[in-house]
Amino acid sequence: MKVLLSCVGRNDPVSEETNEEGAILTSVRKLRPDYVILFPTQEHPAGVWSSTWDNAKMAQEFLCDPEFKEIGVKNCTLYPLCLEDPRDYREILRQLRDHIDRILRGEDFRLSEIFVNLSSGTPQMEACWLVLGNAGYLPNARFYQVARPSLTQRTIDERVSGVDISFLEEDLLIEGFRRDIELGAYELAERNMRKLAKITTYLDRKALFEVLTELMEAYASWDRLDYVKARDRIGKTLRTIQRFPNLSSLRSLVQEQLQVAGSLAAATTEDFFILTDIYHNAVRKFNRAAYADSTARSWRLVEGVYYYRLRQLGVDPFEPGNSRDEQVLEFMKERRYRLDRPLLFYEAQDVLHNFDKDWLFSLRNTQLGEIQLDVPVGKSSVNNAMCKIREIRNKSIVAHGTASVDHRQAAVSLALAKTCLCYAFKGKKQEIEQYPFSYHKVYETVTGVI
Repeated sequence: MKVLLSCVGRNDPVSEETNEEGAILTSVRKLRPDYVILFPTQEHPAGVWSSTWDNAKMAQEFLCDPEFKEIGVKNCTLYPLCLEDPRDYREILRQLRDHIDRILRGEDFRLSEIFVNLSSGTPQMEACWLVLGNAGYLPNARFYQVARPSLTQRTIDERVSGVDISFLEEDLLIEGFRRDIELGAYELAERNMRKLAKITTYLDRKALFEVLTELMEAYASWDRLDYVKARDRIGKTLRTIQRFPNLSSLRSLVQEQLQVAGSLAAATTEDFFILTDIYHNAVRKFNRAAYADSTARSWRLVEGVYYYRLRQLGVDPFEPGNSRDEQVLEFMKERRYRLDRPLLFYEAQDVLHNFDKDWLFSLRNTQLGEIQLDVPVGKSSVNNAMCKIREIRNKSIVAHGTASVDHRQAAVSLALAKTCLCYAFKGKKQEIEQYPFSYHKVYETVTGVI
């Protein structure tokens, strides 16, 4: 069954100026719907705006004539729009949406073929139809515009033309993709890209969107810390990108990322790449407002810095009994540490205090560095911040408690993590900030190609 939806304009059903049929009757002649549903405006109570109700009643009478019955029109129904201002987008959208929900829930119209006449009503009403169609309130609807007769009296077939609204959906999906990339939400970005590749009508954009879909799949694996799968998918995507000479900036970034992903996949203990990646993962969690997760990863990095230092001293923090330094091994036995399980944080700190006191003292008295977040973290030493963040993390939902973590606490934990990371790898601050998987490098490069 075919259903035509339309607002009502001043030139419906027939223009008083030209005596020509308006957009409603013209579109009915072209589209031959079974049902016509009109949305006229009602008179403003204070007489500020005149209504199109009379125009709609007249159109209804025309459509009940035998001439239009022969075309196939079975019925014409009116649903009034009670608007304070027919230019108010929000109110037009709300009332149209409410009417459409009730209409399409009905058994008669559930599987209908929907047509929409864009040419009747105010420009704001036309825009609202496009918004509703793009938002999915009119599943599989087709949109039409009606041109006025020219001096050459064009035919109805020439005057009624379809309007492709896929460009609107494409723009919205691209905007959503940009937002997802900024947040590091790569699974959502991949879904948006997959839809874009499906709906775009431009072959060159389709090829680009397919490449970005592959890349987002790779990033999603990396974001889940599945480094082996990320490495393999990034390698596959790079081979695809190399076929596109206009994607040189993206190719350069992905080449860097492939090298890093290879190092991450091969790592068996904490090293520069693993700890740097944990930091940037914590930043992404912060950007998504997952503050407890961000704090947990920041604390994991602090532990990782301790463990990294212990390995430089010949101590295996995960299997202490296999440590190479006999003096440290004897010390741990005297302290009755369990040597068959990983060292606890306070045990790792105890070992460093006794065998690498200057390094530990210098780290703990280092002042927190700045981070690029719009959240002030205040002045604090690593030692003071460490005590606070450790307690916050332990009481949080991701550890041993049920407490939430707010954005400032998470920001302090990020500052702590970055300060410890830069201390452990002196001279590599720029590499940490320009990490190929940092959210700002990914955002700027990927969004730059679309």
